[in-house]
Amino acid sequence: MNSERVFEIGGEGGSPRISRIETEPGLRFIYHHNEFDPTEEGMDVNFEKLFYNFETAFKTIHDRYPWNMLFLLSVHDDYKSFIAEKLNINLSYDKNKLSWCLNWSVGHWYTGL
Repeated sequence: MNSERVFEIGGEGGSPRISRIETEPGLRFIYHHNEFDPTEEGMDVNFEKLFYNFETAFKTIHDRYPWNMLFLLSVHDDYKSFIAEKLNINLSYDKNKLSWCLNWSVGHWYTGL
């Protein structure tokens, strides 16, 4: 089974991503999260979970990270409008986040979308 990366963000030490795979019953999405431990104390994280749709896999990232403040590394064309919609919703809820993001992150994200 070949996987195709459809969404990835990165920050210092880690990069959550979503890949999709074609299976017999249809598309499946794999949420993958890794974190690097620079102290070499064995605290590295490498986690995967399978989802039946992109939206649920993305909710895992949305609920766990301030994703719009991280670096957008890649987003597949099929999901750009979904991500743009979530970005707009996320920023409209928190005006403090919006003012911080306007200085750097929003421009970065919209360039990628």
